[in-house]
Amino acid sequence: MGKSFLNPPKSRIILALDTPDKRSSHRVMEQCADIVDAIKINYPLVLTEGLGFISELKTEYGLPLIADFKVADAPVTNNRIARMAKDAGVDALMVHGFIGADAIMEIQEVAKEEMGIFVVTELTHPGGLEFTRSFSEPFARMAAYLDCFGIQAPGTRPDRIQVLRDTVGPDMTIIACGIGAQGGTLETAVQAGADYGIIGRSIYEADNPRQAAMDLAFSEAFPATEQTGNELLKEVHVVRYCSETDSYTLRAEPADEMRDQVKQFVQYCRSHGIGLELTQSEGVLLKKKRSLIHVYTTGSCLISNLPSAAEGEKIARDFMQEVRTDMDA
Repeated sequence: MGKSFLNPPKSRIILALDTPDKRSSHRVMEQCADIVDAIKINYPLVLTEGLGFISELKTEYGLPLIADFKVADAPVTNNRIARMAKDAGVDALMVHGFIGADAIMEIQEVAKEEMGIFVVTELTHPGGLEFTRSFSEPFARMAAYLDCFGIQAPGTRPDRIQVLRDTVGPDMTIIACGIGAQGGTLETAVQAGADYGIIGRSIYEADNPRQAAMDLAFSEAFPATEQTGNELLKEVHVVRYCSETDSYTLRAEPADEMRDQVKQFVQYCRSHGIGLELTQSEGVLLKKKRSLIHVYTTGSCLISNLPSAAEGEKIARDFMQEVRTDMDA
């Protein structure tokens, strides 16, 4: 199939970043960049923030970016869209199959080896059954014949993913949309033959996008024992984001078997004058580089002044490991 325009699957999640603006996009990406395999953006975000935001996302997070522009016009217009997308740094472009082989080949000529082409086969909403279903297999055969990078398949209909996988063969990349809010599941889509699932609202509308992404990730990528931080952490979630300072505050709850050790650690710090004692004997305040850890007598922790949610989770894990090491000594 030639060059791959996506990273090898890990979580198998392509994050549909259908957020309204730049600020909300960064807020979600800060929490999920190390979990998802790629980013997919649509017209509304680009129309709001401009094509330059594509380069900003790629520079900031280092992830492949798919432009879900569903290109569907005459070749001269299609080619202009493709060229603008490529110049902006897009790794793969989604185009409708119904524009035909000649139009798709012209887009490939523009893309060359710098941008992959995904052909849209069958839409996921009920109206997709009215027209696109009838032509999804011919679209897939055409994509395979033209040696496109991949096809889009409906994650809401696993039986159709299987049919389309049989149509294009084992090597072509299949991305399945409609996972999460529309009812499709990543596990089922992958088992049916998809390589990745496109997930949007179930992650970016969640109270804790990071946890939502981890919960939705393909189970082989994030087994339950790894999601809990190797039995050190029970839960980590964002409780505050400050847009003025672009900083996060996270609450970290130790695993049940760690909680007593954290309580003992608080008593040890207080008796040895380590850190700053919180008022009303609630716990201690510790400084870790540029961040602060509030460790309470209940075992719970608040970690503030964080540049990202991912950094906060790392600090929480490292801190729990320090507590375990010190208390076991």
